[in-house]
Amino acid sequence: MHDVLCLIPARSGSKGLKNKNIKLLNKQPLLLYPYKIANKCKLINDIAITSDSKKYLNFFKNKNVIKILRPKKISQSKSKIYDVIIHALSNLKKNYKYIVLLEPTSPLTSSKEIDKAIKLIISKKNIIDSVVSVTSNHKFLSVFRASLNKKSKFKDSNRQNFTQKEFYFSGNFYIAKIDYLKKIKTFVGKNTYYFPIKDSLHTDIDDIKDFMIAEMFLKKKLFKFTL
Repeated sequence: MHDVLCLIPARSGSKGLKNKNIKLLNKQPLLLYPYKIANKCKLINDIAITSDSKKYLNFFKNKNVIKILRPKKISQSKSKIYDVIIHALSNLKKNYKYIVLLEPTSPLTSSKEIDKAIKLIISKKNIIDSVVSVTSNHKFLSVFRASLNKKSKFKDSNRQNFTQKEFYFSGNFYIAKIDYLKKIKTFVGKNTYYFPIKDSLHTDIDDIKDFMIAEMFLKKKLFKFTL
């Protein structure tokens, strides 16, 4: 056993989509998705939920789930996730070596890919301190960009001749050695491995359009996930 904790942050309130975390996505509250995903992971030992809402915490019926009620001062839209993590860790009786952060806004995440990422950080512990999921979209390369000023400019190129892939954070999962995270106060540092997702899908639900797209993927069975 490698003492891996999965932490799921689920604060109440949302500016982009009201009560987003308890909104039903394909008949299931959004905040239950990361729990179901983590529960399928073979390398995650414990699952903890941190929320400023007792109502949200009560959605989790499994007695083995660790429920952490956090103060409102670190439950605002501009609150730093690092502060949320440190508060959660300080309220746990057990010490863990690794942490996996799963957010409800990325419900289309593969548990198998999370296990692969955990296995990677453990097997390469001397050279990798954190793993962050990334995705690539060849249709939106930086070579096709517009300068939004009075003289709006657009730099064009032939996409077929542009072979270099570009990646950006997908938000599906963040994994780190806890000691490393406490040291640099972020998941991304010099020894971060960027994990390109293949089975997981980038969603980052922030508004109703994002929500509807995720629901379409589930209803059309374009993403293989069974609750």
